[in-house]
Amino acid sequence: MKLLIHDTDLLREYVTIGDLHYSSIAPHLRQAQLFVGRFVGWGLIDTLATAFKQASHTKSDLSEANQQLLDYVCVPIANMALLTYAKAVNVNIGDFGVSRNTTDTAKDAFEWQFKDVTAQYRQLAWDGLEQLLQFLESNIATYSEYGNGMHFREASKYLIHSAQLFSEYFFIRESRLIFWSLWPSLKTAEKTIIRPALGDNWAALQGNDLSVSQELQLDMIRRALAYATMAQALEDRIVDVNEQGVQVLGWADTVEYRTEASDERITRAIASHRSKTKQFIELYKKAATPTTPDAPTGHRPTGDAIVFF
Repeated sequence: MKLLIHDTDLLREYVTIGDLHYSSIAPHLRQAQLFVGRFVGWGLIDTLATAFKQASHTKSDLSEANQQLLDYVCVPIANMALLTYAKAVNVNIGDFGVSRNTTDTAKDAFEWQFKDVTAQYRQLAWDGLEQLLQFLESNIATYSEYGNGMHFREASKYLIHSAQLFSEYFFIRESRLIFWSLWPSLKTAEKTIIRPALGDNWAALQGNDLSVSQELQLDMIRRALAYATMAQALEDRIVDVNEQGVQVLGWADTVEYRTEASDERITRAIASHRSKTKQFIELYKKAATPTTPDAPTGHRPTGDAIVFF
């Protein structure tokens, strides 16, 4: 695998570091690059790395599109690499086990200093990854390898297909990272709960020229899908929802303030979301049921009818 950040000079363009041998951080850069590749596709990363190598690692010799992409990609890679490096550099693993790395002139940072700096790297890494995904989504035509990815191609087949749209029904801060983590749960919820409720109307609601009634139906069923997705994700322990909002449990080590969710709280949340799912499915059914207008009488009352004027 070709590393995008190939020396400490390039690393310094994205993070602040002191004296640091490239060989010490190279393994962490490799793992960080692999991690980012999971979200944007390894093909996109490899294509960029190949182009950068062919340009003799000179940014100005890259195309404008690749220069922009390199800057967006390297921010999360650099910060994530320093995050894992900072956790490992203070210890040494050898034949005698694990020992601390200290010298007469270099001492360990205080615990609060270590927590502050790693929290900063963590936040910058995730913010950088979020910005990278947003940049790629905004430039799909330019970065076709990302746009042709499996998740993007299949997303258009579902009733909710973007982080922005999901946030209209359940607030996830329009986070692409959270949305794509919810994606397996969303597919399950739509296929097992929503599509059976829609029946043949599913295809009709996928069209562009919807009537006012169909727009209302689509709005109700999307609300049902959002809550069904969250219930499924909670049940599968993919996410937690607490006072800090939606948190992906697979990133637990990246969020210092996340507290362990109790089984009781998760059970209540699942029940609540399933209840809202049923509620919005019922509202959809009412919106989808044609109303029969009262038949005109066409005549005045006769006989002993009592009429009030």
